[in-house]
Amino acid sequence: VSPIYDIIAKLPRPKLLPAAEGPFVTKVLVSIDNYLPDTGSVVYMTTDGQPPTLSSELYSEPFEITVPGTTVVKAMMTQAGQADSDVAMRSFTVLERVATPTIDIMSGIFTDNVTVHLSCATQGARIRYTTDGGKPNAASLEYVDGISLELAADGTYAQYTVRAVATLAPEMGDSFVFESGSFLVQPQAQPPVPKPDPEL
Repeated sequence: VSPIYDIIAKLPRPKLLPAAEGPFVTKVLVSIDNYLPDTGSVVYMTTDGQPPTLSSELYSEPFEITVPGTTVVKAMMTQAGQADSDVAMRSFTVLERVATPTIDIMSGIFTDNVTVHLSCATQGARIRYTTDGGKPNAASLEYVDGISLELAADGTYAQYTVRAVATLAPEMGDSFVFESGSFLVQPQAQPPVPKPDPEL
């Protein structure tokens, strides 16, 4: 007489999304895919790195992770009459965002030149900027101490828009891009020259 073997199917491992582990700035929306609640399957999950059990939190809808640092999510699928799935695991890293740069003069019309200054409330952050309205990136000029906006090379008026971003990698995510108003730098008008009276 042989032993009786019950062979039952094993549920598929839950799929944690997004597939990338980050880093994400300020938050990440996590969802669990490839399970079918209509068939009676349920997913138990943890966000503290501990293995999920039948007493763990029940997954019902996508959820946000907003706590800075690395959060380890684990999930397991169960269903009556089938073997529990293997545990899925993914780490999600969330970074705080660097404060958006500020400027001391927002816009205006100036004669010959004007110097504007940028600052950032996040200690140690580096600021990169453009003056032509283009989006600043890692190749843009790094702010040191004042930005001089001057006349065009031919001495005529010039118009500028300052855009800046602050970074502190890898500890924090890039700031939002700051954008100033319009700066118009124009040459000094020449004083009028009196004309002699033609009758004299």
